[in-house]
Amino acid sequence: MKWTSENIPRAMREHFFGSAENCYMRMKNERLASITKKSIISFFLVCNLFCISYVSVHDKKVPPKQNSGYLFGIFEIAGEYNNNNIGLIYMNLANNNEYVFKLQEGHGGVYAIEVPPGEYQLVPSVFYDFEMSFARRSPINKLLSNHPELEQKIRVEPGVAVYLGHFYGTQARYGQIMELTLDSYTFDFETDRNRFVIHYPPFNGIKMNPAYKIQGKTK
Repeated sequence: MKWTSENIPRAMREHFFGSAENCYMRMKNERLASITKKSIISFFLVCNLFCISYVSVHDKKVPPKQNSGYLFGIFEIAGEYNNNNIGLIYMNLANNNEYVFKLQEGHGGVYAIEVPPGEYQLVPSVFYDFEMSFARRSPINKLLSNHPELEQKIRVEPGVAVYLGHFYGTQARYGQIMELTLDSYTFDFETDRNRFVIHYPPFNGIKMNPAYKIQGKTK
């Protein structure tokens, strides 16, 4: 760089310290290095308990993509107090990415999400969040005990929608105590597939597979 009276300050800065971008990254790295290992571990522990990112529901008017996979089902919640949520979690076994399905009221619980093709499995815990101010991750031992098929790995192929089942949660308040539960599950591929297509007309005609190797309904 040729130094002139117009660029001496910038030239000197870049000569001795590097570009503005490099200076910023250096300061950022030094700042990150000053964070203790204990602080980092604490952050991830807190985030594991309180950070919830629900999946984006696929637009009902948008046709499915041939190179994408889809997970669909009925994710329903009911009860007298509706400011709380249950998040059902499926994990991509190749990269450990988690997809949190938010249980919703009524017809809102009939939906699909777009996912990369691959192998998935239900995580043996769910998120309970209370009025979006407190959340905890809890095991679903009772659900898995009653429905061991949910522990099976499932395969999602490109251009295929995979039916997960009908998950049903409830919420209720008993005085100052709020209770959220997820312990009801049914698996009726034919009935729920027809219900799904009513809400997602563009999916009518694409290949749909049941996720689990069971027959008829389970209660």
